[in-house]
Amino acid sequence: MLRIEFDRNLHSRVIPLFDAAAKPLVPFSASETVSTVGRVWSDFALTSSHDEHVSDAFGEGERLTLTGRCGELLKNVSVTIYDNFPSIAVFDVRYTNDGATRLSVRGWANQQYLLSANATTAGPPFWSYQSGSYEKRPDWVRPLHAGFRQENYLGMNASDYGGGTPVVDVWRKDIGLAVGHIEPMPRLISLPVSMPDAGHARVAVRSTHQQTLEPGEGFHTLRTFVSVHQGDYFRTLTEYRRLMVRQGFQMASAPESAYGPIWCAWGYGRSVQLKQVYDTLPTAKKLGFSWVTLDDGWQNNYGDWLVDPKKFDPKKLISFIGNLAN
Repeated sequence: MLRIEFDRNLHSRVIPLFDAAAKPLVPFSASETVSTVGRVWSDFALTSSHDEHVSDAFGEGERLTLTGRCGELLKNVSVTIYDNFPSIAVFDVRYTNDGATRLSVRGWANQQYLLSANATTAGPPFWSYQSGSYEKRPDWVRPLHAGFRQENYLGMNASDYGGGTPVVDVWRKDIGLAVGHIEPMPRLISLPVSMPDAGHARVAVRSTHQQTLEPGEGFHTLRTFVSVHQGDYFRTLTEYRRLMVRQGFQMASAPESAYGPIWCAWGYGRSVQLKQVYDTLPTAKKLGFSWVTLDDGWQNNYGDWLVDPKKFDPKKLISFIGNLAN
């Protein structure tokens, strides 16, 4: 369902294969770059390439590996498309210092793409899924507008806000493009989404991790991916879930009761008291809510996650939980 093409500078573009037209979704660009002090390395002259059939945890697939050089820096990029995941291309990029002096790396970026809007589409040119967690609580699913930018850093963005799904998705009415990483552990990266002007949207996977490469040393970026789809972001998240299951993640099946409506006590803020919640239960039940969430303010400290004894007497809390079940 997609093809990745490279030019002789190891710039790439994405070709969706939903129909016979097979038109590029994005233009050739330096989709994978690395930054050092005062320089962004983006043009790597192709020196070799080979393709092979592979079989691993994700199943059978085809892998293309390319090597390029930019001065004393070597770039090796492999792209794998699996039979079980034909809409996803998995990238593995390595940079090696082939010079005689050390290089101070300031960061790297993968899957940097510029998506054009459809001029004839009415309404917002793009919608997006981006799960960066911020104190202002922006919607995860939202239309984009000219001048928009959100970094979607997956570390802490405030004292108690941070994290998110390592996937962002931007789609038009006819097609969408998503990028992210498939590492089994959380990583401190950004997934910036922006709309620099009325006709384009940008996405990327970026790291600002600093390191020094001695002569002969190298490093791998994360295993990142680009995906294409028709419809909205649910298709991307479904495929991402399948990829993670292939790596051994066990996703529990939600019982029917999990889909019941929830009343959240955040309306009382962090100063919430047990009596406030308890007194609201009759109204919550009358309105048909089957779940109650204490949300925030119940804990003694962020990071400790123990019940605050100043607010919640343990014996009363047990009684409170028992009443919730009735």
